[in-house]
Amino acid sequence: MLQRRVRMSARRLLWLGFLLAVPVPVLVVAHGHVPALRLLFMAGVTLAVILLESARGAAGLLALFLVGQFALYATLLWLLAWAITRVAGRRSLPVAMASRSRW
Repeated sequence: MLQRRVRMSARRLLWLGFLLAVPVPVLVVAHGHVPALRLLFMAGVTLAVILLESARGAAGLLALFLVGQFALYATLLWLLAWAITRVAGRRSLPVAMASRSRW
């Protein structure tokens, strides 16, 4: 049970690290690479503009596309984190055990 919790925690931390650091392509606004979480931020800014101004034009479609793109990359990065933690869990890594010596 403890090993399962450790694996889940490692998977979540790895996934969050991927969302914050791994650059993914931006396919809508400009060509480039940004972290996946930045796509969600851009979608939030677009939604704020829609709420403050109006939903005319392509703003709603842009926000929907950014959220969809984030969801796709978040899912792919989750699967990558799952695969890495699964492979790492199967391998036995050498761990230094502290021996208790009585003097």
